[in-house]
Amino acid sequence: MWIITIRVPGKEPAKYTLKPGGNTIGRHPNNDIVIAEPSASRHHARIDYNRNTDTALLQDLSSTNGTYVNRRRLSFTYRLQHLDMIRIGSSTLNVVIRGTEEPLDAIKGPQKFTRERLLEALDHHTVLLYQISERLNTVMNLPECLEEVASLMKQAMGADKCKVILKEQFHKLEDLGFPSTIAQSAIKEKSSVVIPDMSKSDAINSSDSAALLQIKSALCVPIMSENEVNGLIYMYKSMPESRPFTHTDLQVAIAISHQASLTIQRVNLLDKVQEEQSLRQMFQRFVSPQEVDYVLRDYDLHGTMPGLKERKISVLFADITDSTGLAESMGAKEFGKLLNKYYLEITNIIFDKGGVVRYLGDGVMSVFGMSDEQINHNLSAVQAGIATIKHIKTFSNEFDRPVNLRLSVKTGYAVVGYVGTSQRVEFTVLGDLVNVAHGMLQHAKPNRLLVGEETYQKISDEFSMEPMKPIKVKGRKRPVNLYEVLLEN
Repeated sequence: MWIITIRVPGKEPAKYTLKPGGNTIGRHPNNDIVIAEPSASRHHARIDYNRNTDTALLQDLSSTNGTYVNRRRLSFTYRLQHLDMIRIGSSTLNVVIRGTEEPLDAIKGPQKFTRERLLEALDHHTVLLYQISERLNTVMNLPECLEEVASLMKQAMGADKCKVILKEQFHKLEDLGFPSTIAQSAIKEKSSVVIPDMSKSDAINSSDSAALLQIKSALCVPIMSENEVNGLIYMYKSMPESRPFTHTDLQVAIAISHQASLTIQRVNLLDKVQEEQSLRQMFQRFVSPQEVDYVLRDYDLHGTMPGLKERKISVLFADITDSTGLAESMGAKEFGKLLNKYYLEITNIIFDKGGVVRYLGDGVMSVFGMSDEQINHNLSAVQAGIATIKHIKTFSNEFDRPVNLRLSVKTGYAVVGYVGTSQRVEFTVLGDLVNVAHGMLQHAKPNRLLVGEETYQKISDEFSMEPMKPIKVKGRKRPVNLYEVLLEN
């Protein structure tokens, strides 16, 4: 008995048994095997079957686009052999000679997922893969990808059910309806597992669902990436008259699983790029470009934002003096414009010096040295403070109001890092350093910059500074030494 399995893209496989005499193939509905696609001629080819000699001869009927057998265009009458593959357009016809018991291309048990087996599958089913890749290339998210793969597999294999599970869900195989014994064999051996008759198989045990005994034939294929099993595709047939999965079915399954692996990688990469773009846009609101690069590098390595840790940094505080009176005289709307302009200007200065900015009402706290302790963050912080003071004079003229700032810089150890979620994130600084730096502000004169002892020691050769009377900061027993940076007029 000669069985032809017809695989047309977008449809489930169909079976046709050759009848004695002529068996016509073509686009016209009166053909024995109808190939309903533009590439097929109305009367494309014919198979002549002789029951007495049990031979089948294939000939092309001068079709426009040709008939292919095993990837070679047919130019003469060809005697069909077991497992030949006929291609007309994007449709394939697989030839199987059946005995009285089972198909001669029947297959069962674990089938090692080797590179050679994959190449064989890709070579035999290039047209099918082209059609599948066209569909999968439009998929943009992972759930949609898995759903599409399951649909394609079910359709291409003529299965009653198909499920796809990723590596992250392997711990709940049974909950998802996967027979654990078959799944574990596929994962451990990195093999496809074919069960021709589930009821006669020893591949299930008492822990598996009793419903498995109702399954006629099953096939489990791993989704491989760089020799790692990143997922499983499991499908089965449950109708009593269903034929077991064959070697050709296994080839198709392996080919589709490979395409699924590529699609999953593409979708994951797209998600990663989109997430990185989202994080970059979020960080750019308060972090300099070089700091953004540092954060994203750390995110790529560990999958999370840099956490809190102790670092040696320099903190710069800038505060508008008499902001309450300024707001009263200007009005809320005008004062709001001033603050927006002020934040924009000072942020540009801080970013230019490699700092991170955080807005505090009418003040700003910025941190230097969060991503790189080797840079001279003392110098960067003081330079940013001086540039801000110089710029505030021009800034005041734009609003026709005298705007004055007090600034302070303190160097030391603090706990710094990022807290939040992928939707909202902030950097934070914790420790005595922050309290002292902020406490120094009230001792600064308008448009003057004060620095602490350690900052002074690091940059005393760069600027002219004069010592001030030590101050007491709330919560500290020891006094804090202060120095004022003398600015050039």
